[in-house]
Amino acid sequence: MRALATWIGQLGFLIFFAAVVQILLPDNDVRKAARFATGLVLLFAVVEPVVGWLDGARGLAWLERSVESASVIPSAEPYVRRGEALTAAAWSKVEQQWRFEAERELAALLHLVPGVKEAQVELTAGPDGVREVEVRLKAPDAGPEELALIEDQVRKLVGGLALGGLEEPVTIVWER
Repeated sequence: MRALATWIGQLGFLIFFAAVVQILLPDNDVRKAARFATGLVLLFAVVEPVVGWLDGARGLAWLERSVESASVIPSAEPYVRRGEALTAAAWSKVEQQWRFEAERELAALLHLVPGVKEAQVELTAGPDGVREVEVRLKAPDAGPEELALIEDQVRKLVGGLALGGLEEPVTIVWER
């Protein structure tokens, strides 16, 4: 009777686990594969004890022998390499799009600084975020003191938006 209670408890846990997995996974091919795998596990969890009860101590030894004698399973290494290559390509596209949008938005924000008429921004990404920011500004008809004030305000704005901090200071290039 204790074995039956244990079996029912394990079966309940497996069903609960399968339900949680189904809820958490997105509705795509991965979910279908997970549903298939959990179905096989549940089927095995139901069949194995029944076969053990019907067949005595032997249980599913025939299945263990057939798995041991099966041909060698091919390596997953080519699939892993392909997945890593796809990940790197996708990450490169995401980073390129992010950099384009961030440069455009930062240039638009720089127009809020008094004296800035035209601004172009170039971001250089590092392993932990933005490594360097280069700002190209069109020089207004102003004296060196006004240009220094504009530079200071631009550095503060860009530095304030770099949440993780910049490895290198903001480079400002004046164009005539």
